[in-house]
Amino acid sequence: MKYTYAYILICIFVLIQFSMTAQNKNHVELLSVVKPPENSSSIWGYTSPTGEEYGILGTSQGVRIYALSDPTQPKELIFIKSNECLWRELKSYEHYIYVVSECNDSLLIIDMSQVDSIRYKYVGTLYNKNNEPTLMLTSHTIYIDDKGYIYLCGARDIGNGFAILDPHQDPWQPTILFDYKDAYMHEVHAYKDVFYGAELFNGVFSIWDIKDRTSPLRLSDQQTYKHFTHSVWVEKDRPILYTADETNKAIVEAWDVSDPNDIKRTDYFQVENDTDPLTIPHNVFHLQDHLYISWYTEGVRILDTRFPDNLVEVGYYDTYPDKEKGFHGCWSVYPYFKSGLIIASDIEFGMYVMRFDGNRAGYLQGKIRDQQTGLPIYNASIKLSNGTIKHQRFSQLSGIYKTGLSESGLTQIHIEKPGYHSIDTVVDLKSSEVLNLDFYMRELNRHTVQVVLQNQITNDPISNAKIRLWNDYFSFDATTDLNGVCTIGNVYEGQWNVLGGTWGMLHAGDSTINIENDKTINLKTEAGYEDEFVIDFGWSVKSEDSLVTWKIGDFKELDPPPSNYPTKDIAEDFGNSCYYTDNFNDGSTLNRIKKNIYLNSPVMNLQPYDEIQLSYHAWAYGGWNDAIKEIYLQLNQELIPLEQISERLDGKFNTKSIFKLNLKGKSRDSVQFVFHLYNNPDSTDMAIGLKGALDGFKLVGTILNETENTTIHPLTFYPNPINNELSIVNTHDTNETIYLYNSMGKLIKKINVGPHQNKMLSMSNMNSGFIYASYYSKEQKQNVTVKLLKK
Repeated sequence: MKYTYAYILICIFVLIQFSMTAQNKNHVELLSVVKPPENSSSIWGYTSPTGEEYGILGTSQGVRIYALSDPTQPKELIFIKSNECLWRELKSYEHYIYVVSECNDSLLIIDMSQVDSIRYKYVGTLYNKNNEPTLMLTSHTIYIDDKGYIYLCGARDIGNGFAILDPHQDPWQPTILFDYKDAYMHEVHAYKDVFYGAELFNGVFSIWDIKDRTSPLRLSDQQTYKHFTHSVWVEKDRPILYTADETNKAIVEAWDVSDPNDIKRTDYFQVENDTDPLTIPHNVFHLQDHLYISWYTEGVRILDTRFPDNLVEVGYYDTYPDKEKGFHGCWSVYPYFKSGLIIASDIEFGMYVMRFDGNRAGYLQGKIRDQQTGLPIYNASIKLSNGTIKHQRFSQLSGIYKTGLSESGLTQIHIEKPGYHSIDTVVDLKSSEVLNLDFYMRELNRHTVQVVLQNQITNDPISNAKIRLWNDYFSFDATTDLNGVCTIGNVYEGQWNVLGGTWGMLHAGDSTINIENDKTINLKTEAGYEDEFVIDFGWSVKSEDSLVTWKIGDFKELDPPPSNYPTKDIAEDFGNSCYYTDNFNDGSTLNRIKKNIYLNSPVMNLQPYDEIQLSYHAWAYGGWNDAIKEIYLQLNQELIPLEQISERLDGKFNTKSIFKLNLKGKSRDSVQFVFHLYNNPDSTDMAIGLKGALDGFKLVGTILNETENTTIHPLTFYPNPINNELSIVNTHDTNETIYLYNSMGKLIKKINVGPHQNKMLSMSNMNSGFIYASYYSKEQKQNVTVKLLKK
């Protein structure tokens, strides 16, 4: 009953959507929506010899065939029940429909010659030219070329790459001509004896000569943008191939394949969705001068392709208005009916019947140049807008730009390039016409900036300090002289950030610098150690895994960024950089950290300080059960454990860790902060890759009065050295949790001691050597570490 109720609600939703959007919107008119009880997958069309048009819809339960004589009210002719399956793909040859799935359906063949009595048959065994049998239970996709040959892709039993079948002698029992197993093919397209294969996991499309379909010859291949090549389609009249990568934030690319040994990308297209930049394209189909794209949550997108180097969207219909992201919405689209009807399949909402009005783009092109020198300007942004329709492109190395818009009329243009004054103007674009217009940009004024760095207490100059001056577009690095001064020239007017420091002094900076003229910036600093990883102070990495290291960066290489790992530095510091391991992309199993990897700070001389306060933001995740994710201080030959890093999976760093440590009496002229990760190499393939990140490091010290009692703590440990028993006395009113670490920093025991409790521990089974007892004192609000010796 609950499923019937849910189905009724979905039908109501579809009816409401249809009633609201039946008008011509974005140049695509919705005529009808048919929602079957189950989810849908792919779609194809069939036209009878007398011109009647039919929609063939693959669903999770089988195949549904609809008559489209009245496109506002499609009529279901037959439902062919099959195994339940998410994937179902279909194509046509003459009056036969061939259907494949991933769920042991075999090859389903449907005869459409008599639509009043449709016949069909499942074929589970195919034969080659020598009449040798091969099982055919599954295939991921299917394609039929202009000569009627059938291509099965990802057919595990025949060839995980592709297989070529010949249906000409017997359409009910196609013959295997060739099978290829060396690389997985997700989809293929063949036209005029040339074969194009989408090698999903290799991230390339390959080109083959198939004049002899019993012995195809591989000619070349080309990597696509996201290295996850899902679909391919070539134009009939030009050697222009279109590809889509089925992954977040991917694009559809156009390629000149006239010379297989010199493939050139001509242009690309990406849906401009500010609320969800991670949308996923799926399938591409070309007809005459338009490319039709099924773009999951963005519906059907239609591009004007008259100029392959200037693709412009000229129509779309969003079949999936829900806000849910990912693999939802439009699976496929079929634009090949002579009547002009378009049918599309939406996973959740079924078959859409639509009509595109054939809209053409209005084009704008020209050159962007420097006003003074006349030289071309590269990567200038050109934004067009006409009401809610917007489009952005960038100038090429030659300064040439090419763009356009789907709507005619007055169009706003905004051109910007860092280091130049922006340009705003209005042009009148006309459909199917090309407007040539050059623009000259005026460079911003440049100024000289002097930075002075001094000691906050003494006003002494800080020499040999590193200075960085930067904004979103430019960055300058300099070093102060003996007078604590550095001079930076050719700085554009505008807003800037400045940061100065040296190892042994705290950072000094300002994020509100406005440069309008030559300027002097005065910065004050004081003793301490700080690193927000804007300036490189020379942290070192020791790794037993040659494939993984630590790096300073801003995570921009993670595209799209993972949602559960940090992908931005902490908000409260300068800049956008931090330290992190370079294996945040979980796509590879090779970079999961095997054995030990250490991130070490530069050496700190803490001899002037009796007590220090240390703070930082750390993050670590992954590894097997025995993985180590720890931070400690190395004081000359002594190790002071700080923490075992807790795991957090909301995309943020852990909250700030703060430690107050009394170092009086310890040798501390050569101290390093150490972030240590370890994963047992025997378990790396069984766990999520171990990874870590660090930001906001700061250490300040205090010189204490010699007569001041600095050793009062709520816990007492005795005897020290330890024989076979250790007594822990808690003299305060709070519960305390103590962590015992060995000299390698590995946690060996966790103990809880209640208020005013004396707890005895047996230590007889512990190895001789130093043991470190670490706990956080709630009363003193500081971390305390006590060094013990086990005899």
